[in-house]
Amino acid sequence: MLNAIESLTEVMFKFIYTVILMTLFVVGTAIPYTVGYMDFGISVNLFKLLATLYAGLAAFLLSVLLPIALLMKVLVKKLILIIVEPVYIASATTSLEAVSLKALEQTEKFGVSRK
Repeated sequence: MLNAIESLTEVMFKFIYTVILMTLFVVGTAIPYTVGYMDFGISVNLFKLLATLYAGLAAFLLSVLLPIALLMKVLVKKLILIIVEPVYIASATTSLEAVSLKALEQTEKFGVSRK
């Protein structure tokens, strides 16, 4: 019974992964439509908001998480290579649930156990 549920879970996560990849295309086509319909004025405000978000995230990563990772002797380059795809999909779709199985598989390759 447990194997059947795990198999169903894997199938559902693969299906969600496919849907999320398609939403990347949809979001990519929605941006030009918004610019064409509302002109570039709306884009300036959205760009400022995104720039502030990414600057804050970069500051947090470099000033808090990187020193902790170096202190704990984590292989930062290897970790970045392993999690880059799940992080990209999660940030592009704002859906962590959609990539959690993929991220779990990738971190298991890095050496993190499921438990």
